[in-house]
Amino acid sequence: MAKSKVRKALAARNGERFSVVATVERFGSRRGWRGRDEETVLLVDLFDAAQATRLCDHLWFKVGKWAAGLTIGDRIRFDARVGTYEKGYRGHREDAWDAPPPSTDWRLGRPTKVVRLTEQQATGIEVDSFTETLKEP
Repeated sequence: MAKSKVRKALAARNGERFSVVATVERFGSRRGWRGRDEETVLLVDLFDAAQATRLCDHLWFKVGKWAAGLTIGDRIRFDARVGTYEKGYRGHREDAWDAPPPSTDWRLGRPTKVVRLTEQQATGIEVDSFTETLKEP
């Protein structure tokens, strides 16, 4: 179940594919299921590009070919599909017994058509409307 109003915006659009505008915040890594480290990227301030509505404050993505050449601070536009995933620990470790039970959350997956927005586009009317939406409670 979505905990915030913002993730509920993704939940309402489960299965839909649409254009998203976001900012690259930082790169990181996580341990993969085979024990190898996987490179990740944190995108913040995600908005529906057509409706200028806020989708969520942040999402982590695995880095793939779609993210080649991205740098911190880049404002990007891409197409993605809303889907669900199970989050939380489902194992048998004693030190994790006090962890909250697994729950369903929403994500954006299968990013395609990634375009880095230029400075001019990032300060244009389209992005200004995203900034205005950020100020709303």
